[in-house]
Amino acid sequence: MKYYKFLDLPQIPDHLDLNPGEMMREFKSMEYIKDGKISMTSDVVAYQATTELQTWIKDNIIPEYKDVSIRFQYGGDDRTTNGVHTDKTRKFVLQYNLQHADGILTYWKEEGYPELRPEVEIRESGYDYSKLTKLDEVFIPNKQWVLIHTKVLHSVENLTGSRINVQISLDRDSFDNQ
Repeated sequence: MKYYKFLDLPQIPDHLDLNPGEMMREFKSMEYIKDGKISMTSDVVAYQATTELQTWIKDNIIPEYKDVSIRFQYGGDDRTTNGVHTDKTRKFVLQYNLQHADGILTYWKEEGYPELRPEVEIRESGYDYSKLTKLDEVFIPNKQWVLIHTKVLHSVENLTGSRINVQISLDRDSFDNQ
């Protein structure tokens, strides 16, 4: 797997409780520079998944994981990206979009830095897109599982509204045979 791979796994049944539980993390918007203009990223809030959903995931998708969250990304208008980043607490994420909001998963390389960024940088502001090279991009439809490498700079671009997904945090590619 280079950056991502689509997986043929069971869809989350419509009858499962997908209401968000307790808030786990909040990712505040930050400034970034694109086309010489300073803009703000979208806000993202992660909530604990219900026990019912976690049990279903353990029984049907993967028995061991770090955590499961329901994430709400509030994009649209002038907030069309979640910002270029690497993830702090995981190496991979297994993601399932409930509402894609036209977002495009995009991978980047920053000039002067390696493609793989195992060390997380705590940044006070976002990236300047003029110093980035696009490596790959893909649209992830609703109700499709995709495994995403999170230690390469990535973002979700082109958001036209709120994006909602289930995210399963992993420390390894548990699907290397698929």
